Amino acid sequence: MRLAAGRYNRSRAANTLDRRRSVVFAMGVAFLSAATFGVASAYASTPVRGMPGDRWADVVVGQPEFGQITPNQVTARRLFNPGGVIVDRSVRPARVYVYDGGNSRVLGLSHLGHVAGGPDAGRPCTSDSDAPGSFCLIDQGRGADLVLGQPDFTHSGCNGDGNFQTYPVRLPASAATLCTMPVDQLSPLEGGSFAEMAVDPASGDLYVPDFDNHRVLRYRSPFMSDAIADSVWGQGDFAGNACNRGRGVGAPDARSLCFRSPFNQGFVAGVALDPDGNLWVADNQNNRVLRFPRDAVTGLPAHVADLVLGQGDFGSWMPGVALDRMWAPAAVRVDADGDVYVADSLNGRILVFERPLSSGMVATRTLGSGFRLPTGLEFDPGTGGIWVSDRLNNQLLLFVNGHVSKVLFKDVEDDGGTCGGAYVGDGANFFSPGDNAFKASYNVCDSAGSIGIDADNNVLVAGSSFVQDVWRFPSPLPDPRPGFAHSADARLFPPYQFATHNEIGLAGIYSARGVAVAQNQLIVADSGRLLFWNRPHDLRSGRPADGFVGEADRRVEFPPSFGRIRNDGQGRLWAIRGKAVLVYQLPLATDDKPILTLTAPIPVLGGGELSWADSLAIGGIAPNRDGTAVWLADPRRHRVFRIRDPLTLPVVDVVLGQTNLAVMACNEGRGLGAPTRDSLCDPGAVVLDRHGNVWVSDHALEFEGNNRLLEYDANLFRHPSTTARFGIPATRVFGTGGSFAGPSCQDALCGPWEPAFSVHGQMVVGLNGVIGSRFPLVYDDPLSSDRPDGTLNDFHSMAYAAAFDNRGNLYVADLNRDRVLVYWRPFAP
Repeated sequence: MRLAAGRYNRSRAANTLDRRRSVVFAMGVAFLSAATFGVASAYASTPVRGMPGDRWADVVVGQPEFGQITPNQVTARRLFNPGGVIVDRSVRPARVYVYDGGNSRVLGLSHLGHVAGGPDAGRPCTSDSDAPGSFCLIDQGRGADLVLGQPDFTHSGCNGDGNFQTYPVRLPASAATLCTMPVDQLSPLEGGSFAEMAVDPASGDLYVPDFDNHRVLRYRSPFMSDAIADSVWGQGDFAGNACNRGRGVGAPDARSLCFRSPFNQGFVAGVALDPDGNLWVADNQNNRVLRFPRDAVTGLPAHVADLVLGQGDFGSWMPGVALDRMWAPAAVRVDADGDVYVADSLNGRILVFERPLSSGMVATRTLGSGFRLPTGLEFDPGTGGIWVSDRLNNQLLLFVNGHVSKVLFKDVEDDGGTCGGAYVGDGANFFSPGDNAFKASYNVCDSAGSIGIDADNNVLVAGSSFVQDVWRFPSPLPDPRPGFAHSADARLFPPYQFATHNEIGLAGIYSARGVAVAQNQLIVADSGRLLFWNRPHDLRSGRPADGFVGEADRRVEFPPSFGRIRNDGQGRLWAIRGKAVLVYQLPLATDDKPILTLTAPIPVLGGGELSWADSLAIGGIAPNRDGTAVWLADPRRHRVFRIRDPLTLPVVDVVLGQTNLAVMACNEGRGLGAPTRDSLCDPGAVVLDRHGNVWVSDHALEFEGNNRLLEYDANLFRHPSTTARFGIPATRVFGTGGSFAGPSCQDALCGPWEPAFSVHGQMVVGLNGVIGSRFPLVYDDPLSSDRPDGTLNDFHSMAYAAAFDNRGNLYVADLNRDRVLVYWRPFAP
């Protein structure tokens, strides 16, 4: 799972919230079927928003418009899961291109800095050889000069629509777009792709694998022409976007490519140009490498391959381990002698094919050993060697004459699969102003894709994981020495806070965890802060928040994380943050502090006390209208409880899901698969409807629990008692076909999140996209029927929290797509 490792230490519950974007890469990116979505026809409809009762969202906050799903704010200064960097040494100063895999774009920098002194002071430069008599001072964080694949630096949508608004058919690609993040990506934080790019050293033309469009694009010297692609391979035209030209997995030919499939193996595609001008493509999901020969008439590679490596013919695709087979090849490079090097990623090896070349040939030899998912290759002009990005060993290795000569990210070659180790850097560490701390400048983990080498043999690498940046490692590189790793000396896109994705600000959301509307404010729980928008009825898409609380600076988000939030009827906001319950006076103003903090343990009516786990951060909260009671859902202790008089003399007087204080196990100790009317297993949300009925989502992150929704009638809790009451049976159950003991997911409701109730009693509830529908369910009268009457129309990842205001407007927080969708009166006639 690609987490922001090293950003800060977290509790297990906080880690669970940040793992919300699904499970491991091999599972959590299990798309509806990226390989089989075809090109939209000329009649594929896009939403017509703004009609009363249309159940399409009318406004989105946290994103600039409906087509985007990426975290925080997309800018020219920051990256999101970058997947490769390459240097165009055909010009001076050299240009740099970065594959910004999470943002469906390639960023270009015309230069990296300026001449520090002398007669040329201030002139653009990329390396010291551009500054005779002086040196090149890198302008860290100045941002990119050029963007490919997007209309501007603030957009990130796949083919202009990353949000799958035309479900189940994707929008077509075009010469102006890229798609490196699937439209159905369940977990964008863990998504994106990586690429081994290529530059024609004679012309400066850039070749880019467009991963989720299953094609390779050529941009004619982008800084000298435009940002529109000029040639395409793998598709019949620029509109094509499907695996193997729409035939799907298992149906390749000499013209087609398939980079991503439902199997999700590899995540890297590569291109190369050989000295003769032939184009080579590492065709990831077809488990092969293709050669497209140079056309003598056009001077460009032809669109039909004439040679295949890794398969016996152009129609075969199955992976294999023999030396004439491949498994998710990620990168390819061809040396001056015409020998072909292939990073055969899932076989953990580098294959070398020496001339004479023929289709289906056995690799002549292998290079090195002990690799774990090698995903990048680049020749080193200074030594004639070849760099290998050994991704899961978290190291970059330079092979010269078949032996490791240099090592980056580690002190010495280490095939143990670890990130970091017992060593220090040989240079200064990087200062992170948002953290007010120094961060290691030598440790990069999860680096994949292209490796950049500039004119002075400085090495540029893109790091996802906790780096989220491009670092430069200066030449000359030292020989490997135990205890000392070579340090980077510059960052191209440094974050204000270490390890952040894109740029934190008031217009973006990192993780929409809770939503409330009260006192003429929309309030959103966003990881380490609460954002608020004044006058929510005047909202427009992309409008920045008017303020925030919970942090001292709008550019940072620190733990503990906020969870769900809810307002009472007395002008107070109740919020979960870590293991605490915070109460704020509304309306909020920037820098406001809580008026009350509730922490465990809490006395229990009749004796004893109750504590809760840090999993409260992924639980729920529901105060009653006058604030004289608050309900909390504690997932990992498998109970929901009510605290009476929380503002004055808090005491627990009701516990649902357990028979006594000592029991804290799933389904009262019987375990998963044995639910009853009075048991709970990982309850993740609790809500009070307008009648005072208690609704419990018996399901929590990642996809734990009984996967059902329970309702407890209000009259069950109105009788006074002198001791706490335990194990009260639920009144209604949803998602099981009406059986309290039966299996879940028997109808459309499967893995429910927090429900919301309109003034007229309609219910909307989102589902866990791993096991349930991507469209929130609508119930016209849930107290009369346990079957949904329809859905909202917008495609979601995790419609994790929701709330109605008093006007009947609906606000849905999509945990993974980092946004809140606003529906103006979705139940209007």
